Formats: sequence, C-alpha cells, structure tokens
Amino acid sequence: MSLLLQAEARWQQIEAELPSAALRLHRRLLTRQIGLVAESALLPATLLVLDGAAVIQRLTAGTPVLAHIDVPGVPLDRVGRELLGFLDELAWGGAGEAARKIGRAFENGSLDIAALCSASLARDEAAVRVLASEGGFNVQVLWIAADLVTAPIAHALQHALLEQGDGPVREAVAHWGRGTCPGCGYWPALAEFFFGERLHRCAFCAASWRIASRGCTFCGESGEHFRTIPIDQGRPGKRLEVCRRCGGYLKTIDVARPTPFPLLAIEDFATEDLDRAAIGHGFRRSGSRRRDA
Repeated sequence: MSLLLQAEARWQQIEAELPSAALRLHRRLLTRQIGLVAESALLPATLLVLDGAAVIQRLTAGTPVLAHIDVPGVPLDRVGRELLGFLDELAWGGAGEAARKIGRAFENGSLDIAALCSASLARDEAAVRVLASEGGFNVQVLWIAADLVTAPIAHALQHALLEQGDGPVREAVAHWGRGTCPGCGYWPALAEFFFGERLHRCAFCAASWRIASRGCTFCGESGEHFRTIPIDQGRPGKRLEVCRRCGGYLKTIDVARPTPFPLLAIEDFATEDLDRAAIGHGFRRSGSRRRDA
C-alpha cells in the first residue's frame, strides 16, 4: 500500500474520533509532504555526504551525524517552490499574513533560502530566530514551514548514512545511548514498542534508535521520580513516561511495525491526548525546543 493510501486510512480513523480544523490542516500539509517523498523531489545529488569512518567518528564522539555538515546538490529552486506551497497551506490554516509575509520575502529575494535550509537541517533554532528577526517574520511559522520542506532531505540522509550503513555503523548507532537523535540531534516525537523493544523516533528525520536504560529519555532517571502511566485503561497500548526529576515526558505506543516517514507525524498528531494529559500535570515536551546533544 502506498504511503498516501496508508495516510488516508489513518486520517479517516482519527477523524472519526476527533474531527477538528487542526486535523484538516495537518492532512493537507502531510499530503503535500508525502507527495515530495514519493517523488524524491528534494533530494541532493548524493546522500553519502560522509563515509562510514566519519559517521562512526561522529557517533563515537557524541555528535549527531547531520550536525552542521555541507549537503551539496540540494535543489534550492525546488525547495523554494515547495516552501511557498507549505506557506500557502499554513496561511489557509490560520497563519494568514504571517505566512504570506514570509512567502513574499522569498519571492523578492530578501529571504535566503539556502541559509534557512541549512539552519533547519542543523536543527539550529537560534539561526532561524536570527533570520526571522532580520525579516520581521513570525519565527514559529518560519520554523514550521522550513521543517516541512527539509524533513524529507534529513530523513533521506540519515537513512542512507545510518539505516543502510554497514555493521560497524549500526554498532555505533546501537552504542549511541542518548535521548537525542543520532541522525540530526533532535528529540523524539515518541517511542514505539515493537516486539518488546523501545524504539525512539525522531520528531524531525524519523530516525530510530534504542536506549539501553528503561528510565527517562531526557535525564536517565530510573528511580522513584520516573513512572510509566497508561492514560486510558481502554487503550493500554498508549502510555506516558513522565519524570519528576527533569519535568520531561515521552509518549509511547505499541506498534505492529515501525511507522515509516513521514507517517510518523500522523501518529504524533493522533496521540495529542497524551500531550494534553502530560502538560496538564506540569510536564513538558523536551523536543519542543533545541538542546545541546
């Protein structure tokens, strides 16, 4: 089944449970992104921007593989056109003039698409804030639009460098042991339990990685301050991991197979009830802002 058909089936399930304007916007954005992934429209000339030795060296040093690397051959003209498309969707969904202002800046050349693309791929929120400040843009809208257009590039890069890496690369990933993504350095959207294994899934590039500890993803706490809570007894496959030591939380779900990119964003949306429950009790989603890896 194609990604789009899988997405449509899942959206119909979600819509039956929680119809909302937010769902309609999410559906439009993801439909556009799924089309880009199916077309491989935004991929650079080569995905092997690092050799295996360099990948292992970065992982061993605790550096995400995609952190501030040059990615030659990104089709910036197409990236720009797709950015405009996402901005149009965001304007339709409520961002209005904030989204249109960014679009006009790109069209008249006052927004540097290469700089925005580079900052987004590096998960560098500070650099995006500078671009937003210079242009008088809404930083949240700029970040979301850039995220949507660069995530397919980041996913393809991490897939080529990590998931398709040889034995030593996969071993280095297995020893990563951090709460942040070994691919891009971002935080997980959630964790998927697959045949008893807790697979952390990156909120940006959808990379998968394991952490040996069954404690807090963010600070490592495994004692009395860390708890796993089933929010809905009728749905035992959805849980929250919460930590009173650092205040972070992680959503976890049981899956029959790992969710492919970019459908992971649908599962993140579908588990917003867990977000609301955690935030309502004073916990925070650590992946909502960039931290040092």
